[in-house]
Amino acid sequence: MTPTVWLHHETLVAGLLELGDARGLGARARQGLARSRDVHDSQIQLPGNLHQTFTRRWDELLLQRQQLAATPLTPADAADRRKSPGRKNCESVMNFFEDLGLYLRRDYMDEEMVWNTFGYHASGWWNACEAQIRKERAEDKDPEEYRDFERLIARLKRFESASHRHHGSPERNAFLADEASPCGGWGQS
Repeated sequence: MTPTVWLHHETLVAGLLELGDARGLGARARQGLARSRDVHDSQIQLPGNLHQTFTRRWDELLLQRQQLAATPLTPADAADRRKSPGRKNCESVMNFFEDLGLYLRRDYMDEEMVWNTFGYHASGWWNACEAQIRKERAEDKDPEEYRDFERLIARLKRFESASHRHHGSPERNAFLADEASPCGGWGQS
C-alpha cells in the first residue's frame, strides 16, 4: 500500500473501531488492522531481506569471481563449455545476475539499492560475459538465456540516467584485473 492509501485505510479502520464497539465489530476491526500492519511491515522488510541475501551470495562468490577474472573463458572453453574448468565460475556469476535481474524485474527489490550495491559489478560482468552469452543463445537457439541479466543492465542504465548518477561502464580488462585482485576490486587505487 502506498502511504496515502495506508493513511486512508487506518482512518477508515479507526472509524469502524469507534462505531463497531457498540455492535461487536471493534475486535474484528482491530484484528484486521493488525493483519494489515503485518502485511505492510512484511512488504517493507522483503526488499531489505532479499538485499542482504544477495549481498551474502555475492560475497560467497568472491573466490569464483577472482578465478574467473584471472582466467576468463577462452574460445576453446566456449567450444567445450560443459567440461571447461572455468565454466562453473562463469555460470555462478552469470546466474547470480540472472537471479538478481529476475527479482528486480518482479519488483521484489529496491532499484536504487540494487544499483548502489551491484550496479558497477553487474555492468563489469556484463561487459566480460556478453559475447559468451550471445554465443550460447545462438548455439542453444534460446534467445531467453540470461535475459534477466540483460534486462538488469538495461534497467540499471535507465536508473543511472534518470537519477543523474554514474557508476560507469568499466573497461573490461581493468575491471577483470580489479576482480582478480586479492581484495576482489576493493581497496584498489
